[in-house]
Amino acid sequence: MINATVDDLLEKTVIERALKNVKNNNSFCGFDGVYAKDVMSLWQKEGYKIEEKVRNASYFPCIADAFEIKKKNGKKRNITVPAVTDRVIIRALHLVLQPQYDKVFSNRSFAFRPGRSTLDAIKYLKNKMNSGYDCVIKTDIKSCYDTINHDVLISILKRDIPDSRICILLERLIRAKYCKYNRVIRMTLGIMQGSTLSPLLANIYLNEFDQKMEKQGFQFIRYADDIIFLGRNNKEVSRAFVAAKKILKNELHLMFNGDKTVKSLRRGIDFLGYHIGRRSRYGYYKLFVGEDAKDNLMKYALIARKAVCDTPENHLKWIGSFNRGWLNYFKYADKRELKKLSRLIDEKQRKFFIFRWAKQSDFTLLRLTQLMHITGGFVTMKNWLGELFGRLSLQRKGE
Repeated sequence: MINATVDDLLEKTVIERALKNVKNNNSFCGFDGVYAKDVMSLWQKEGYKIEEKVRNASYFPCIADAFEIKKKNGKKRNITVPAVTDRVIIRALHLVLQPQYDKVFSNRSFAFRPGRSTLDAIKYLKNKMNSGYDCVIKTDIKSCYDTINHDVLISILKRDIPDSRICILLERLIRAKYCKYNRVIRMTLGIMQGSTLSPLLANIYLNEFDQKMEKQGFQFIRYADDIIFLGRNNKEVSRAFVAAKKILKNELHLMFNGDKTVKSLRRGIDFLGYHIGRRSRYGYYKLFVGEDAKDNLMKYALIARKAVCDTPENHLKWIGSFNRGWLNYFKYADKRELKKLSRLIDEKQRKFFIFRWAKQSDFTLLRLTQLMHITGGFVTMKNWLGELFGRLSLQRKGE
């Protein structure tokens, strides 16, 4: 039972946090033409009326604006931009519902939850594989956000939340309209992507799947719509996969993506950029940087936006922040591989830096070399690697 009421939603501190978040986000204006920077003045004028409408269950969301972005596979994804007032209500709903729903979510779900991250999911998976569950099937739910059934989702919300006014508000947001290519379309299937509420609603919907799989005693891990099933042998993991297909199809009206389903029997698996495999000499699975992640790192290491990298000094700072970012993410990968990869990226960045700035007459090759030497802490990864491995060793000793 989720003890969330309209009074909790409209509490002064909640609305203030929601307003601040919307203003700081500084995103596009919605269909109403109001920008996020103007939300404070708008709420001072209209806030009381909006809150009264929410309290009386007479609030209807505005038409959302929508545009498309291309995915890696070439397909397109709809992104919606709600009106500013709707964003405040959506954010307030998220602030009230997220902490309470997080208590009932499964421990095997890691995406879009405070205090949990991709690294937690990867460590959980590695520990499970090292404990004998090294026969795995990796898959994802086909068009998950676009095929969530409204009736099923709303029935789950009505079961969990006793305050009918919150349920009515959520139902109107789920079934809202959006405008794309000058056409107004009502949502009849799926949930709008682009707001903070969408991942929470998806987790609420898929939590039904998590709970049913746990009751049947199957081992799995879920990160958003990516799922990995685990077993001690081929028969065990196949049973889990078949049971999951039935639950998704019969109760949630979803299905797995056959093109992205991979079975691996004691050969390791790629997950969230990492590769878990290649047993060590002691018989344990280890973490490595995945091949796709390596290709992406090599590609993005040389991308320097002109607006950010307008001077050699700023370019070096950008290189430093990029290196610290990816090294911090892959800090649990094999040390030897990490050092080798860091040297390759470091060398590519050095060559690109000199090639880019040596063309300009103000920067001679000598000056660039001196500059890189002075700010070596930003460019080279040796210092950062040493510090990182030192922190990790101290952390493991403390454990």
